[in-house]
Amino acid sequence: MQRLNKEKDGEVNAARHKKKKHGERAMRTVMSNMELKHKAEVAKMTASMVHQKKKITTLQKTIENLQHELAEQRKLTKDVAEAGRPAPITLQSK
Repeated sequence: MQRLNKEKDGEVNAARHKKKKHGERAMRTVMSNMELKHKAEVAKMTASMVHQKKKITTLQKTIENLQHELAEQRKLTKDVAEAGRPAPITLQSK
């Protein structure tokens, strides 16, 4: 009877050990998948931020160019308006 109990205890312990190893392996797999998903999301967000920074830089340069162009247009408009004005009449005394 004791021998049978010891055999059963051994079988139970072996099965418990096997299940524990299987559970640990499954847990490592799940954790590995979660870490990979997290890294993928971080990489995606980083790429998005880099893209947005480049887009912001491009838009800032466009704004600067347009401001410069607007200033040149205003200067040209002013120069054309001044050129179209009649010259002041100057009287020469004799």
